[in-house]
Amino acid sequence: MQTAAERYEQAAEQYQNKLTTPRYLLEAGKAYEEARGFAAAEKVYRRIKQEYPDSDQAEEVDRFLARVKARRTRSGS
Repeated sequence: MQTAAERYEQAAEQYQNKLTTPRYLLEAGKAYEEARGFAAAEKVYRRIKQEYPDSDQAEEVDRFLARVKARRTRSGS
C-alpha cells in the first residue's frame, strides 16, 4: 500500500512540469512530515528549492525546512 507522500511523489514524476511538479512535491513533504518522516520531508523540500527555484512553492519552502529542522531536533532524529 502506498503512502500519501509516495503518491504525491509519483504524481510529480508522472506529470512533470514547472507548475504542478513543485505543488505535488510540497504536498509530499507535508505528508512525510505528518508521518514523522522528517528526513524524507527535508529531502523533498530541498528538491523543490534546487529544481524549481522560481516556483511559488520555492518561495515558501524555507519555512517548511525550518519547521522540519525543529521537529527533527525535538524528536532526536
